Amino acid sequence: MRAKIAELKVLLTTDKKQATILAGLLVFLVISMGRMLLNMSPSKAQARQGAGTKADAKDKSASRTLDGSGAPIELAALPDATRDIFALDPAKFPEPAQPEQSAGVTPKSDAPNVEAESAESLAERKVLEEADHLRLKSTILGSNPIAVIESPQKGKTRSVVLGVGDEVDGFTVIEIQRFSVLIEKNGVRVELTRSLPDT
Repeated sequence: MRAKIAELKVLLTTDKKQATILAGLLVFLVISMGRMLLNMSPSKAQARQGAGTKADAKDKSASRTLDGSGAPIELAALPDATRDIFALDPAKFPEPAQPEQSAGVTPKSDAPNVEAESAESLAERKVLEEADHLRLKSTILGSNPIAVIESPQKGKTRSVVLGVGDEVDGFTVIEIQRFSVLIEKNGVRVELTRSLPDT
């Protein structure tokens, strides 16, 4: 430790400019620390008794405070805190205009559409029931993908090898994927899937 102090003393005595700068910095540090310690003590507060008037008591919409000059400053009244800040302003966001219905025009009846929809849903349900008997066994992808589909025939199950465009039990093969085949009958498309291999 003494060697370090002796070395520092030699360095300071050889260069007067560095010694002067270091001394100035030390003085600045001591002054700054002293001011900081003095400012840490609590400041003294003075209490003033305000002279209230009847006008001040009646006027609760504005509050008064004193600035450095002692003159009263009028503050604006606070807005009503009960308003909904998320409510839309009807002046800026009016309700959309509702189309008027003329007295001579009656609304369309959906009755014929219901019958047409029920006929379509019956046909679709029948196709889905027929497709429910088909089982996808396997697929092979490549330039000409093929699928093996099992179809029940007179109590027996037969396996049919099909490509895109081939038919089985009235269903046409539309698309062959890795684990599924898309088939179609009477405009109704059904996707047959096979179980994923266990990994």
